[in-house]
Parts: sequence; structure tokens; C-alpha cells
Amino acid sequence: MAVNKVSTAHTTMRFAKWLSSMPALIVAMAVVAALPHVAPAQAEQLASRAPISGGASDVPPADPEACSRAYHKRLGRDVRALTEEIWATALKVRQPDTTLPGHWLFWDGTGVLARTARQRVLLRSQQFLEREGRICARSILVRGGRIRCLKWIDVPADYEPPAETPPAAEAKRPAISDSERRLAAGVSQRVSSRGGLSELAFNTAFYHLVKRAADEIDGYAGQDFKPRICSGVPEMVAFYRKRLSLLEKKEREARERATDAVEAGRASLDAALQSAGRAAASGDGEAGRPTGLEDLLRTVLTADEAASLASHEPDLDFLSKAREYLTGERLDAMDKEQSEPLRKALRTAEIALYAEINADRLGQLHAAFESSFEAILEAHRTSCSCGQ
Repeated sequence: MAVNKVSTAHTTMRFAKWLSSMPALIVAMAVVAALPHVAPAQAEQLASRAPISGGASDVPPADPEACSRAYHKRLGRDVRALTEEIWATALKVRQPDTTLPGHWLFWDGTGVLARTARQRVLLRSQQFLEREGRICARSILVRGGRIRCLKWIDVPADYEPPAETPPAAEAKRPAISDSERRLAAGVSQRVSSRGGLSELAFNTAFYHLVKRAADEIDGYAGQDFKPRICSGVPEMVAFYRKRLSLLEKKEREARERATDAVEAGRASLDAALQSAGRAAASGDGEAGRPTGLEDLLRTVLTADEAASLASHEPDLDFLSKAREYLTGERLDAMDKEQSEPLRKALRTAEIALYAEINADRLGQLHAAFESSFEAILEAHRTSCSCGQ
């Protein structure tokens, strides 16, 4: 009898060891099959609820493949529409605005792009280069500040050498501060490109950075189903955000520059209004632009000219219209005490408008990437939890 008990205990231990070595799903099916009162449909349901890991759990976790399929569905349904817009947004902000002039209106008081001192010397001096009855039609500045003529022509019969810029008129043009020059330099590229992001021109480094990232993210959202599609999503988003840190930096600096330009414009406008005996500008206009430009221009324009500006918002269209009246000769004819604050107010207003255009276009491109990243992370968070 003792021998039978030992043999039975030994057999039980061997059976338990054999069970522990079997996969959990097979064990559950074997146990259920040993219950004659359980119907086949119930047996299949119970088997499907077997733990997929060795640990015990009161709440059975969801099927990982079902989570992956739910995430893949969210990518195609919610995320793809956003990722497809990334490159479309890049093309949109790259395009120039044909309503913009493409050059400075008030930067140097002549309505053309600002000229350096060396360029002004060249433009004045080439008209006085004469040699054996011929004059220089085209010249360049070379090393040492010397002028080299590239094209000589015969002197026309009715030719009269133009007079140099009167020193008095040149002296009336105010010196531009270093801070104002820095603000203008920060948006000069946007002036010549009519607001378009010219750094996105084909085959530039920034173009390849944005294009590749946009294509890869869109390709990720539109990929075929893979069982492990839920893996590594936060790390992937972090990788692309780091890769696009240059875009984030450009937008941040552009917004800081726009803030500084608006503040400089407001200060210059207030100073010009006070100099003209008017009250300071009352607050900000649309998009943070200082109001009061129209009030300032009434002090120097005729009634008809001021009335024609009344229908324009204080934007570049307004400044373009004002430029038609405030020619360089008209500004030079004013007293310095009147013209200097006016010139500065108009210059800084123009800089502020271009700075806002620059910040807005970079912001649109950055937002297109970020909205896609946030949608990917949200889809991953809600679909790939798998009961956790």
C-alpha cells in the first residue's frame, strides 16, 4: 500500500512538471477539454482568454494584433490627411506674394533697395569718368575702392553731366541705427522674395531637409499594416523633431524679430506723432501693428491724398500708396526735424510688416509638422495601450 502511495505521488509530480512546461494556451485547452460538461463554443471562448504571459492577471489584456490594427486604421483615417498637407504647405509658403513690391519702399528714402556707401560712390562717380571724348556707361568698384570702367561709349551731342546729390539733401537723410539695420537685415531676404520662403528653393539644403522629412512622415502614415507598427512611435517622433530643429529655430527667431520690430515701429511712430504735435498711437492695430500711421501722414499730405489712404489698412498696400505721394524729392524738401521722424516711422513700420510675414510663413510650415506629430502620438496613445 505504501508503494502505491509513493508511485502515485511520483506520477503526480511528473504530470505537474509536464504541465508547467507546456504553453499556457495548450494547458488551458487541455483542462477545458477534460471538462465534459463544457460545450465546444464555451471551450473556445475560455481558451482565447488564456494569459499570453506567464504572469497572473485578473483582467485579461487585449490582443496586441488588434491594437496594431486599430492604430493602423487611425493612421489612415485621421493622420494621413495631415501628413499629406505638410509638403503642400511648404509649397504654399514658398510662393511669392505678387501683390508685394519686391523691394524696399522707405528703407533708403528713394523707393529702391538700400544702397551701400560704396555703391552710391560708384553710381555718382561713373557718370563723370571721361576719356578722349568718351564716357563710362558701366563700371565696378575693385580692390582699394578704385573704379574700373567696363563699357565706354561716345559722348552724345546733347549730353550734360548730371549734378551730384546736393550735400544739404544728403545730410537731411538720417543715420540709421545698428539695431534698425539688424532688424532690416533679418527680413531683407523676404523683401526681395515677395514674402516667399526662398530658402525652400529647389536643391537647397533646407529644401532637402523639409522635403525628405515630409515624404518620410507621409509614407509612415500611409504604410501597409505590420504587426509591430505600434513599436517605437514616441522615439520616431522625437527623432524627426530633432532633425527639424533648424525649422523650429528659424520660427522662434522670426517671432522674436517680429516682436522687436513691432515694438521699434510703435516707438518710432509715437516719436513721430509727438514731433508733429499729435497724440501718441493708441494701442495696437490688427496683428499687433501700431495704429496712427494715417494720422501721422495727414500732417504732410494734402487732404485729397490723405482721403485716398483712408480706405487702406495699415499694411504694405497702405505703404505702397503712401510711397506714391512721399517721393524722395518731397521728403528731402522737408525740414530735417519733420522728415527724420517721419522717415524712421515709415521704415520701421515696413520692417515690422515683413517681419510678421516671415514669422507667419515659417509658423505655418512648423505647425504642419507639429499637427502631424501630435496626431500620430494621440493615435498611438489611444490605440496601442493594449490593456495597459
